[in-house]
Amino acid sequence: MFRRIVADLGKSLTYSHRVAFLEVASHGMVYFSRRFTRDRLLETVWEHAKDPVSHVRIRAAALMVDVKKILRPPVEAEYLTMFQQAVAKLLTDTDPEVRATMGLAHPIIDDMEKKHLKYAAQLAKSVTGAGVPDEEDAADRKRDEIEGSLLEAAKEADKQERRQKLRELLKSEREADVTSSTLAAPNATGKKLPAGTAPSKQTAGGQQGNNAKTVQGGSGTGVFPPIARTGPGGATTSGGSSSGVARTSSGLTSTHPTPAKPLPKR
Repeated sequence: MFRRIVADLGKSLTYSHRVAFLEVASHGMVYFSRRFTRDRLLETVWEHAKDPVSHVRIRAAALMVDVKKILRPPVEAEYLTMFQQAVAKLLTDTDPEVRATMGLAHPIIDDMEKKHLKYAAQLAKSVTGAGVPDEEDAADRKRDEIEGSLLEAAKEADKQERRQKLRELLKSEREADVTSSTLAAPNATGKKLPAGTAPSKQTAGGQQGNNAKTVQGGSGTGVFPPIARTGPGGATTSGGSSSGVARTSSGLTSTHPTPAKPLPKR
């Protein structure tokens, strides 16, 4: 879920979406564990402290108090360094409203820093390293345990989704191979047709399309085009038909030559 929020809102080219991401991050820091929100949200929050749009930087400055809460010890030094850099950047921002917002939050952050240092000293003196348990830590541990089981379920769901996509990909590849094999299979003449070529259809009487004739001879079988004939009146007919009749503009005429009339006897 958080990956989708970061991708659709936090990384959006629309500045209002980036402001909405900071709003979501503010609520996430309340309802999710400190470790969960640190690992999934803070990197994008640091980026918004340097956003080119001042409205985004103003909202980022107001969020720094909530960020400081989830940086309660024990916490990685990398997060503390990034937080200090973001605060320093916002305090010296070119926009006066950004500086004013960060200036209002800065005293609150200083007070929280003193409490965190005191708590870190208690952790150092503790034999177990767990520190003095309090209600805040107890609630955070409970949230962390619940999220751990949810994360395992989410990882398993992601794994199943990847397997399903792989099965679908393999199935589509097999179907493509079957289609290619079918197109390349031998036709009725024993010759393989290239992919995308449909076999030609023969008509009755050994004729093919366009009235071409198939003639058998001593050297094999050949295909010849239809023979053009000239009828009476100069009409030209064509085709392989053996009916001896052709249609002209003046009606049906015989295509057989007219026998010569005998000379009259003297």
